Amino acid sequence: MMRRLWGRVKRQIGRRGAFLLFLALLAYAYGYSLLATPPVLKYDLILPWMAWGFTWLAVGAFATIGAFVKEDWPQYTACSVMMAAWAALSAHLWLIQHLPRGWVSVVIWAAFSLTVILVGGWPEPGPPTRPGGRP
Repeated sequence: MMRRLWGRVKRQIGRRGAFLLFLALLAYAYGYSLLATPPVLKYDLILPWMAWGFTWLAVGAFATIGAFVKEDWPQYTACSVMMAAWAALSAHLWLIQHLPRGWVSVVIWAAFSLTVILVGGWPEPGPPTRPGGRP
């Protein structure tokens, strides 16, 4: 039964939708982590700590919706922009406010943002074909 359910979900959302659900989970977890813990940094984050948390949660909700629609480029764009913004904020903290090891966060979030751009540009693969070219 679970195998049939998973097969139906997989056909419904496809690989692009599955990746958006992964991005949604990442955004939910990161947003929750910002809201559940008190701010540990004594740096200027441009926006309040809670605003960043709710923004991450909103991007996660938007990505979840995108997993179930055909035109999902706005969700990929939102995820990429959010991750790029977090990388830019980390760069600001590292270069301007001298946060030690801030470059690590810059590299991680910039790489995630570029990965989202890359995957967002791929088409949904068609159904697998058997040898001889028949589906």
